[in-house]
Amino acid sequence: MAMTLQEIDVLLTEAEIKHEIVKRSEREVISYVYSLKEYVDGEDGTHKAQFFITLEEEGEYIKIIAPKLYVYKEGPHKEAVLQVLLQICWKTKLVEYEYDASDGEVRLIIEFPLEDGKLTKKQLERCIRGMVGIIEDYHQVIDSVMRSGVIDFDLEKNKVGDLGAMTGLLREFEAYLAAKKAEEGGTKPPPVGLEE
Repeated sequence: MAMTLQEIDVLLTEAEIKHEIVKRSEREVISYVYSLKEYVDGEDGTHKAQFFITLEEEGEYIKIIAPKLYVYKEGPHKEAVLQVLLQICWKTKLVEYEYDASDGEVRLIIEFPLEDGKLTKKQLERCIRGMVGIIEDYHQVIDSVMRSGVIDFDLEKNKVGDLGAMTGLLREFEAYLAAKKAEEGGTKPPPVGLEE
């Protein structure tokens, strides 16, 4: 009972996330772009991050990747940068930062086996929400350590220990989903994801 990209395409469409199926490294993947508030892309200075969803092992394994969030190949603070990435992984759920020593790429990934199950819309939304939240919450921490070598978790936006802030964010997202479902024939909120 493997998943297909077409099934994930349907889930993203139901969640009103703009996306497209594209070729990347000789295989089809789903691509979507999120506009963010805190995160700034170091290459082009925009507040956007690109994401890819790919299936492996004949649809029994899924990866959701935010590639090239940062690049730090060589520099005086490499040890501190790697340390802060590991600390963030320790403090959070679901997501992991990965570091490619060959080119300095830092990316965020969620990967897990589907095996004989199917990914649900709710699971996919949680993955997307989790990735976006981690990118936003820890951007200032990562950016600061890359520039100064100082690890400062006081720069974290929604502290993991601050359940009030996290609960508030969850309630906002749930209210948004409820409002979407309640609308009947009115104007719909703008979809998130790829820009037109």
